[in-house]
Amino acid sequence: MSFQMRSRESKRLGPTRYGFVAQEVEQVLPNLVHGSGDQHRGLVYQDLLAVLTLAMKEQEKAIQESDAEVIEAQREVQSLLEQADMLERYLDEYEAGTPAEASELPSLF
Repeated sequence: MSFQMRSRESKRLGPTRYGFVAQEVEQVLPNLVHGSGDQHRGLVYQDLLAVLTLAMKEQEKAIQESDAEVIEAQREVQSLLEQADMLERYLDEYEAGTPAEASELPSLF
């Protein structure tokens, strides 16, 4: 969320600031919120920074693992496409009446 604080003396708005709603953070990470009941609640931002940094590291690791899986799947798809092309060529040769000898056919698998 964004907000602007008013100075006590001049009642002017200060620069736009950004933060979190303590009550929302409290639902997930109650140890990071101080104040309770009707009191003004606040966040321990230095602890929140550590939690967010660890979460980002875990997310980056998950992304890297997903990327590796995608690359492997792309390789498998490419291999299957090449095999399909080869089979199609052999079928075309067979239908044209010039089939290759079995000993000339490379192993597909």
